[in-house]
Amino acid sequence: MRIVSLVPSLTETVHDLGLGGSVVGVTRFCVHPETARETAAVVGGTKDPDVDQIRNLRPDLVLCDEDENKREHIGALRAANIRVHVTRVESVGDVARELRAIGALVGRTHEAEKHAADLQEKAAQLASAAALAKPLACFVPIWKKPPMTMGGRTYMSDLLRVVGGRNVFDDAEKKYFEVDTDEVRAREPDAILLPTEPYRFREPDRGPIAERFEVPLDAVRIVDGESGLDVIAAAVAGLRVASGPSVNQKT
Repeated sequence: MRIVSLVPSLTETVHDLGLGGSVVGVTRFCVHPETARETAAVVGGTKDPDVDQIRNLRPDLVLCDEDENKREHIGALRAANIRVHVTRVESVGDVARELRAIGALVGRTHEAEKHAADLQEKAAQLASAAALAKPLACFVPIWKKPPMTMGGRTYMSDLLRVVGGRNVFDDAEKKYFEVDTDEVRAREPDAILLPTEPYRFREPDRGPIAERFEVPLDAVRIVDGESGLDVIAAAVAGLRVASGPSVNQKT
């Protein structure tokens, strides 16, 4: 099977399933594993793939995502009679579902089932532990200028729910949108998580952001945007301690 992946996380997934040798095309952002761009052709980015180059690679399957990739490119690939699988991930449960779906498509059902089951077990363990405390109200910016965040129908929001957090914009209908300072302050976040992607927040951003949104510096943390359940759970637990005893009491 010849596979082109237009999503970094899906490139990593295919390699984890033991099919790295079948990947013939990746994006310039596919950096995991480190050899991904050495063993496959680089076909552009997630938002600007070279459809003609992909067509010339004669793939049996192209992996895309509804948020990462543009509809026009997905449509162009399908118009070229190329099989395309488009993932839709809005929750931790969706990740397990997509793992199983991709496993079936690439002939790695057993391996995918193990990864999916392990993820679901870990999520259940963390959710059980998180249920003992009041959810930590978190603001999670995903872009700096202009400030942007996400609504409740996103993977990060559900990840927060699983590990004991709550996105302060959980009730928003839009997935990703701009916010202003007053809107964030009105939501009264206990803490702020600064992911390293899609915008790469860094340590020097913590102070100005804490001051801007009136949150104690100790309650602002940088988190690896590629991190999994355990890392986010640890970050939320640490933030709960930094934010004081009121957020530790179950209501």
